Amino acid sequence: MEAAHRAAGLGSVGGSRSDDDVRSNVALSPEQQQRIRALQQQWADAAQQLRERWPDYADLAQPLPPTMEQVRAALGAGEGLLVLAHREQETLVWLLHASRPTRSLRVALPLARTQELVTRLRQTLEFPEQGRLRSFDRAAAGELHRLLIEPLRDELQGLNHLSVMTSGPLAGVPMAVLAPDDGKASRDADWLIRRTAISQTTRLAAWLAARRAAQAARAEGATAASADAALSLLGWGDPDFAQSTSSAAPPNTGARPQRGSLRSDLVFPALPDTRDELLAIAQALGAAPGRSLYLGREATRDSVLQASRSGRLAQARIVVFATHGLKAGEFPGLEQPALVMALPQSTADPSGRPTPEPDPAAMAAHMLSLDDTLMLELNADWVVLSACNTAASDHDAGEALAGLARGMFYAGARSLLATHWAVESRSAAVLVSSTFKAYAGAARPGKAEALRQGMLQLMTLPGYAHPAYWAPYVVVGDGGR
Repeated sequence: MEAAHRAAGLGSVGGSRSDDDVRSNVALSPEQQQRIRALQQQWADAAQQLRERWPDYADLAQPLPPTMEQVRAALGAGEGLLVLAHREQETLVWLLHASRPTRSLRVALPLARTQELVTRLRQTLEFPEQGRLRSFDRAAAGELHRLLIEPLRDELQGLNHLSVMTSGPLAGVPMAVLAPDDGKASRDADWLIRRTAISQTTRLAAWLAARRAAQAARAEGATAASADAALSLLGWGDPDFAQSTSSAAPPNTGARPQRGSLRSDLVFPALPDTRDELLAIAQALGAAPGRSLYLGREATRDSVLQASRSGRLAQARIVVFATHGLKAGEFPGLEQPALVMALPQSTADPSGRPTPEPDPAAMAAHMLSLDDTLMLELNADWVVLSACNTAASDHDAGEALAGLARGMFYAGARSLLATHWAVESRSAAVLVSSTFKAYAGAARPGKAEALRQGMLQLMTLPGYAHPAYWAPYVVVGDGGR
């Protein structure tokens, strides 16, 4: 039981071994042992000071595993938390409710089989560089649904919001795409997202900290008469890549532009759809575009950093980045994930034609990197990373979220809207703008429910029934209001 709780990220139900119980076979001198003890004490003192002075940050950076009672107390009416933990020969499942008994299962789903199924799903969700999308692997989605969802059907009844905490292979696909393999067409399939809104969390302690911070921020906002409604939104999009006026799509293909489509000649396709997306979000939120949006040549890395230094970024309740997203190693010399911002005019000659050999170092210096995000000063309810692979998992056993998304949490975001794979630009603009129209509507749904409504709307449009279009986005963190 203790091992199972540790695998799920829940607090101890009994004693556990400390680091001192694990001894190295390497012989250490008395001086070395003393030095190690001194360093351990310094680390412990620093961690304690951090927790005392900035408890919310400490909960995110060095989370302590919560108990089941603490988690259940944080769940509201109609909410559930699904915890999935991999072991070599099985998957452990917990479903927690605020008012019902916790349901736990041991599922005969080995880690290797999980990885195989997830790989099959991802192969049918990734947009190819050329040609058509592959048919979605309903058999793989159906097997995961049969093993992980169907045994909980009764307990899931009545839930309107399901938070999912997982790591390893399952962190690489959204639970929204799970459905029975019943032969129905994609448009009519019983996708899990049809039954409940879904959000994702990485660690339970971080989820609790984000939920407490969001509740405190809402309480503060309700009593602050001087709230600046015009700063409810700051957004960056449609960056001017200063390379070519005819780069809206890769050459010689029928492919739709993706927000991660780096051509072999280092030219990024233009993303005019992101301008429409940001303008629609601003309209939904009642924000003035001229004051809230950085578009074209203004959508620069420097403008993001300046907004942070001035404190303007910390005033924004919602922060949006709509551009190309790069994973670590996808661009020459860039060893960390980044968002592609407006590139300097020096990368193009006066006629506007791209230079024969763009300078990768000069281009990389103008991208918003993971290091940059860690230095931002955020106080946002919602940060939108409307680009490619911004929720990309590193797929190890400890972390279900990596890269830019995790950096935004450290910078002060309480929840994210991020992507599992390379999004197609036009459908992404429709999905995100629809999500915010629902979010700002009279019904005032939570973030996860607003995204659900955006997904359901998009999948009914001609040409967008495939989950590759409607399922890449996920709410990470507190999916409530």
